[in-house]
Amino acid sequence: MSHAYKSVTNRLCIIPFAWNNKRRANMKKPIQYFNNKILKRVAATLALEMGINHPMKTMKNLLLAGTIPLFCCSIGNAQIIYSNPFNGGAVSINTLIPAVGTNAAGGTSSARWNVVEATSTNYLYRNGAIGVGGTTSLIPFTPENGYVYTLEASVTVPAMTAGKWITMGFAEYNPPLNTTTDSRFGSTEVSGNPWTYLTEGTGNDHFFPTRTLDNANANLMPTPGTYTVQLKLDTTGSSWKASEFVNGTQVGTTYTYSGNPIITAIGVGQTTLSSSTGIQWNYLKLSATGSRTTSTVNESVSLAATGHTFGSGFAGLSYEKMAMTSTNLFTTNNANMVGLCSLLDPCILRIGGGTVDTTGWNGISNTIPITSAQVDQLAAFVNALPSGWQVIYGINFIHNTADNVEAEAVYAQSKLGSRLYGFEIGNEPEYYPAPDNTISGFDARYRILAAAITNHVPGWAITHGGNGWVLVGADAGQGQYVALTDPFANDESGKVSLITQHYYRLGGGSSSCTMQNVLAADSSLPTLAANIASAAYSGSEPLGARISESGSTSAGGTLQVSDVYGAALWSLDEMFTAALNSVQGVNFHGGGKSPYSPITDNGTVITSVGPEFYGMGMFAMIPPGDAVAATISPTPSINFTAYGVNCASGGKAALLNNKEVNDTVNATVTLGSSVASVAEITLTSPSLFTTNNGVTLGGSAIGIDGTWTGGVQSVLSVPSGSVTVGVPPISAVLLVPITVGSKPATVTSGPNWNLREDLTTGSADFVYHYASSTDTNFVMGDWDGDGTTGPGVVRINSSGQWEWILRNSNNGGGGNYDFTFGTAIPGDILIVGDWDGDGKWTPGIVRTNSVGQWQWLLTNTNLVSGNAGTNYNFAYGGALPGDVLVTGDWDNGGYMTPGIVRTNSSSQWEWLLRTSNSGGGANYDFVYGGFVSGDVPIVGDWDGNGTYTPGIIRGTNWLLRNSNNGGGADISFDYGSTGDKFLIWH
Repeated sequence: MSHAYKSVTNRLCIIPFAWNNKRRANMKKPIQYFNNKILKRVAATLALEMGINHPMKTMKNLLLAGTIPLFCCSIGNAQIIYSNPFNGGAVSINTLIPAVGTNAAGGTSSARWNVVEATSTNYLYRNGAIGVGGTTSLIPFTPENGYVYTLEASVTVPAMTAGKWITMGFAEYNPPLNTTTDSRFGSTEVSGNPWTYLTEGTGNDHFFPTRTLDNANANLMPTPGTYTVQLKLDTTGSSWKASEFVNGTQVGTTYTYSGNPIITAIGVGQTTLSSSTGIQWNYLKLSATGSRTTSTVNESVSLAATGHTFGSGFAGLSYEKMAMTSTNLFTTNNANMVGLCSLLDPCILRIGGGTVDTTGWNGISNTIPITSAQVDQLAAFVNALPSGWQVIYGINFIHNTADNVEAEAVYAQSKLGSRLYGFEIGNEPEYYPAPDNTISGFDARYRILAAAITNHVPGWAITHGGNGWVLVGADAGQGQYVALTDPFANDESGKVSLITQHYYRLGGGSSSCTMQNVLAADSSLPTLAANIASAAYSGSEPLGARISESGSTSAGGTLQVSDVYGAALWSLDEMFTAALNSVQGVNFHGGGKSPYSPITDNGTVITSVGPEFYGMGMFAMIPPGDAVAATISPTPSINFTAYGVNCASGGKAALLNNKEVNDTVNATVTLGSSVASVAEITLTSPSLFTTNNGVTLGGSAIGIDGTWTGGVQSVLSVPSGSVTVGVPPISAVLLVPITVGSKPATVTSGPNWNLREDLTTGSADFVYHYASSTDTNFVMGDWDGDGTTGPGVVRINSSGQWEWILRNSNNGGGGNYDFTFGTAIPGDILIVGDWDGDGKWTPGIVRTNSVGQWQWLLTNTNLVSGNAGTNYNFAYGGALPGDVLVTGDWDNGGYMTPGIVRTNSSSQWEWLLRTSNSGGGANYDFVYGGFVSGDVPIVGDWDGNGTYTPGIIRGTNWLLRNSNNGGGADISFDYGSTGDKFLIWH
């Protein structure tokens, strides 16, 4: 944990202001932190799933969901992507969802029409009639390689004056740039590729394969009537082709692109008409034939040795202060809000925004009142969340007095207690009236209000000789860090502990608000982040800097940019960029119906889970540690980024983020020799423009009530320190390290297999269901020699033989091996190990022989089916009541051999270990651990050096030693519950 987060329980924060150019109302184990509650909720209902757990340690528990199909591979014969029959009423088509919308070939089932200049006269009606003004209506669509797309429309046209036109086509920008009233596809506001320009006055039809290139025109609409117009886009070759047809007759010739066009939408448009009588769009549909093809880009990813420590609760939420006045949002009665927030832990909730200065304690200066009851409600809500939740509490700056600030702060602290992270005073002071909008004016007023808090809220360091709470402060706005943040950090040096600032990727409402620009490389954030972090540390603000308010675009966000899946991929880039520049967290702003909101609501109930919440969820699964830069080689020519983390618990994690629509990245990631395997979690969606339908994290969508059944989708071996993984188009893949050495596992009723990723106290990191509720014999081993252990169950079959059903991966499913070995005899003890050093663990049976010795029967074979033969049959050790039999590689010889653990005459555990699979005496004979009734002796390679050494589980306390001799425990931690079946895994 960085210095910025030490002793967070004894610090409060004063965060005075935030500026931006908008105005508007530890996986210390893999997965930090979709919560424990997920495990408890989901494990009871899933039969064949698995998960990783850490405080996200609390997305803390992930359920291995099995690999899922990420994309439609074939779309068949002319499958419809979109269909709009235009049979509705005489109202705007704006926000209408088409009759058919599918998550296939670049479409999205959540598509809706987006209209330019939707006034009472300038829009397309839902019944297909059009107004008299100029306008364009678009639906998001991004073509993929391998299809022939047909955009078809039926349009009825009257005789019209020459120069009047209607248009349809594929558009580059969605939403359109909307800078002028000339909204035809050939204009820069829409930029069509390809499009058609129908001039009914002359009957001519113009085909434009690009925005400005008129390929040809023909007199194919000579008289009033109904015509069928088709634009075809062929993406089956490396160079795309476009063509147009009217009533089956081609307009001009087929055009082959030298550089494939950017397309993010389809739609229709019109000129400014003197009369629209008789013009009718009858239907519009987009269909495709073919199968998706993607090019593969091979990249090598190496991670830097050192980086920047990022704090717990890095991914946070930000809400307007006005949200406190709602009786339905921050309340324990809002089960959906509680459920969603409980997926994230630790997390910092910031209450502030523009309405921090339009609200006031008890309605001071005619502001909207903030009351004690509202603070009580907020405190109760936060206390209903996991223990890692804290609040940055905003207080009015511009309409306030010191006495009123004191009263609110004292009351808020008394109710929030340890849940109070700190106070924020004001918001975006660049918009304040002079002189408060200058650093000198702001400083003067800030110090008066801050002193009202620090002099009266108990525990502040300023009033307790430097001991106790630490003052935190400064909330600066985007673009203002030179004028406000830097000097504030210097002026308040030694008095505040946190510097904060706002950051929005794009200015809301501007022509730049497109998905392409959101996902493009961001040159401004690194500069801002590095600047505020440097100002914080040079100004002796020990908690560093935090981006306390952020979003893809400002001004509440942009429809079909901020509220669609692509924003989730952007959020991952933003958080890692911030972390790599020493920023300690990002709070995503939202609430209400704002398109950029991670959680949207209608003022009463939760209505959707936004894309940024998915990004937050994935980031929260990353183990805590140091964010490190990635070097990608060769330098990618596509929009692909990668990041790493030197995990505090050991090993390296990696995040691979592919924003390309048509390219799969085959990434070979170097993680180092300490990583034996990695857990793989994928964030994906059928389209960049998907809203609620189709987005999945770890194989599952997140429900509005916080239900989530996703998790680790596979565990990949990491031979020689590197792993190659395919990152599909528009997907992010998280690789969480599983380090070399033995880890604790338990099997509980279900049976549920609960795996922890390291040797520390905590709950399960992986949970999955395997086998039947009637099974009682469980084993774990590396059945296929890939370096990772999987589960196994042993049953007596109908022929009275031991049936071994073994699975190669740590997730639900059937056995990869199902064979018999050994006739079942009462008293048999079932063991597993790598007896011959080939890397594969195989079965063994130990039973008492006729002369009272332990007889060891071992096989070197795992079979898909059939009967395995015995390869080793020897006697080792006299069989005594209470003996515990173990197997391990006691001397790093490369294979596993027998061991016996029994109580000696001094009531101690005596360990008798042999280093060969043959009869004879013990090679190691030592005492480790005093005997206590209920002890469970266990062995494992606890330090990853290749040698198995002893351990004792006493209750739920694991007492482990790293050498085969007497002495005390080297490692001690609690894991599991009394009555569990205790195992180890690798």
